[in-house]
Amino acid sequence: MGGTTACVTTGTTTCFVNLNNLFLGTEVTPTIAVNGLTQNNIGTPISIALAAIARFRPDQTVQETSVIRSIGNAFYQGLIIELRSRHHTIGHGFSGSFRFNYTLSKTMDDGLNNTANAEINCDFSREWARNLQDRRHRIAFSGVFETPAWLGHLRFSPLFRFGSSAPFNLGFNSDRNLDDLNTDRLNFSGNLKDIVFRKPGSPVPQTLIDQFSLQSIGAKSGNIPRNAGTGPRFYTFDLNITREWKVLEYFRLKPVIEFNNILNAAVFNYGAEFVDFQSIRNDGTAATAAQQLARQNFLVPTRTYSQRQIRVGLRIDF
Repeated sequence: MGGTTACVTTGTTTCFVNLNNLFLGTEVTPTIAVNGLTQNNIGTPISIALAAIARFRPDQTVQETSVIRSIGNAFYQGLIIELRSRHHTIGHGFSGSFRFNYTLSKTMDDGLNNTANAEINCDFSREWARNLQDRRHRIAFSGVFETPAWLGHLRFSPLFRFGSSAPFNLGFNSDRNLDDLNTDRLNFSGNLKDIVFRKPGSPVPQTLIDQFSLQSIGAKSGNIPRNAGTGPRFYTFDLNITREWKVLEYFRLKPVIEFNNILNAAVFNYGAEFVDFQSIRNDGTAATAAQQLARQNFLVPTRTYSQRQIRVGLRIDF
């Protein structure tokens, strides 16, 4: 990317700052004189641009003022289908009941929480998108199954849950639009459906990376919408096993063992984080070890749901 001019307008005054040698993820630091601030202000292009427009602030002693209001919007619509059976004898001493749920839903909002900031200050209409918890399809199966005496009168309570892909956000942890908030997103020239999570160890999608670029310093925003990525699916299988002994007429013992994620499956997720382009370099020069690692992990989720957990307990009723 060649030279870039940042343009910031306040009232009837327009300030232009020439910014050269900008690259995706790295910026060559120029030297520029900013009258009224310092005689030789050396810093990143963004800090130089912020210094150049500082004189136009109504109160130059204040860089950012936060206003928290209850103005968030969210909308949910869904269809729930449930099948349920009563406890009944299956045969050969086995008995049980089950419950099956299917949910078709869509949930939208314009912010993550009550302290969320829009990419453009106060313009939450541009933030309207699927929220991070939105999974179009959800399936849950649970039941209680009891074994006959020759299998110890054990009671098994399985729970299986599945959810289709949830979205994730992509951004650049920087203030390129000069509004004092590091909430900027990027420009993307490809198909949004191609922005899909990667499994660890999969090939680096260089073609996809090349379709991202940074917005010009001083531009309002990038063109990529909020929560544009398609994340991994969710699935987990839990199991509860118990057995009851009646010791006296009013005294019962019930040991229990619980397995969470009994298959110890690696179920990935992004949580509330976003994929950050801060460390990805694309200027044709040799990348550092940290930048190479960032490219290797591009679109790879950074979190997983809990691994297998086993809990053993004893319940006493009297």
